[in-house]
Parts: sequence; C-alpha cells; structure tokens
Amino acid sequence: GFAIEINYWRHLHVDYPPFMQSVIDVFDGATWVRVFETGSVCVNDAAWFNHIIDVSEHTNALFRVRFGFNTASGVFLTPNWSVDDFSVIVVSSSAGITVELDTQPDNGADVQFTHNIQTQGAFTLDDDTDATYGNNVTLTPAKPGQYRVTLQGLPVNHRLEAIECDSDDVTVQLD
Repeated sequence: GFAIEINYWRHLHVDYPPFMQSVIDVFDGATWVRVFETGSVCVNDAAWFNHIIDVSEHTNALFRVRFGFNTASGVFLTPNWSVDDFSVIVVSSSAGITVELDTQPDNGADVQFTHNIQTQGAFTLDDDTDATYGNNVTLTPAKPGQYRVTLQGLPVNHRLEAIECDSDDVTVQLD
C-alpha cells in the first residue's frame, strides 16, 4: 500500500479565532477539504517546524493544495504563514522489516526481542530446526518512521551474525 503526504516547513504566527485562523485545504476533485486549521489559541512558532499531513483519502487527478487565512475586525496583525520546502510525497508502507536470527554457535538457543514497529511488542526467534520458534519474522510498519528492534540478550558465548531488512528503502542502524 501507499500513502500521500504533504510535507513542509512552517514558521507560523496567528492571532486566535475569531480574529484570525490559518488553514490548509486540499481539492479532492469536487470540493475543497480542510486538512489543517489553527485551534483556539494564538500560534507563535519560535522556530521553523516540519509539518506532515496524510492526505491519501483526498488525492485524485485534480488534486490541489492551498494555504490560507481568514481575518476579522480587531485582528492583531501578525506575519501569518511562512512556508518552505513544500512537497507532496508518495510513501510506500509495504516495506517490511525482517529480523533474521543467525547466531554462532548454532545450537538453537531461544532469543527474545522487543520492538515498537506496529505496536509495542515482543517475539522470540531461534536458529535451529526446532519448530517451536522460527529464525525470522517480518513486521510491517503502518507508516515510515524510525523503529527500534531490541535484542534482549544472547546466550553466553553466542554472537549475533546479521540483521537484515527486505527493502532498499529501509536503513538499519545498530546501536
């Protein structure tokens, strides 16, 4: 599967409603749909802020994005939107993270892992022919991000030989 996201950096300064409201709308092919609006407080970003919005349900051949604002009498004048590095991104969510256990010596010790990929979870692998646990598991994140798989400990005198991912889009960082 895939998701469509708008990604941009913002530096936003907005008075509170009803005096001012900043919005982002997308065109779904028939109507403009609001995907972001400032809440009921003033916004005064102290620095540039990266903002990502999933717009998958609204994309189509006529897809458009607009940044806007509304003002009313009595508004405190502020700079409003500053937007930079705007992009529309197609994000693949089908890439799985495969953890394969290969230990030396190969004597079938059960090894425990924890992870935060789909939800917090745990699994056990073992690299012998015993059918109780397999030697690999594939977990598919709901969306791209940074995820952690933690080895809970190897048996004495064992070493981990490899951790592999099944996608070129995934980077493995060992801590």
